[in-house]
Amino acid sequence: MIEVLPLKAGQWLDWECVLKPALEHEASEFLAQLNAMKLPPTGFKRLYLPVLATTVKQTMLAAKRRESEEREGRKTLLQAMLLFAKRGKWKGTAGELIVALGPSHGEWPSIAAHFGRQLRKIRTELGKYKVGISFKRRGDRRFIHVETAEKP
Repeated sequence: MIEVLPLKAGQWLDWECVLKPALEHEASEFLAQLNAMKLPPTGFKRLYLPVLATTVKQTMLAAKRRESEEREGRKTLLQAMLLFAKRGKWKGTAGELIVALGPSHGEWPSIAAHFGRQLRKIRTELGKYKVGISFKRRGDRRFIHVETAEKP
C-alpha cells in the first residue's frame, strides 16, 4: 500500500506519446505474469487473487499492532493505578512503584524510565478520576507522588 498524491497541473503525461507506448511495452510481461499464476483447484465458486505483501504494508501493519498494544498497556496501567490510588498517598521511585503494583495487574516495563513515560501518558486520564500524579526530582533521584483528591 502506498499513498498516491493527486497530480498537479503540468504533471499529466501525454497518452499518445508516453502512456500508451509504455503500456504496450509492458503488456507482454503483464500477460506472462498472469499466465504463470497458479489457479486454485476447481470447485471453488470464487477466484481470489493473492494479497500483495509489500514492505511498506508490513511496516504499516507492524506500527498499527504496536499502537494497539500500547493502547491496551495504557488501559491496563490506568486500571492498576486507579486501584493503587485507593490506598491513599504514596511517594517513591518508578522502580518502587513497579514493585508496589505487583505482577497481578499486568507486566510492567522493567526499565523504570520507560515506566515513568507510560505514567505521564495516562496522567490526564488519571486526573478525570481525581487521582493526581506528579514527578519530582531530589538530587539525582526522581520521585513519583500519587494522591487521591478527597471527596467533598
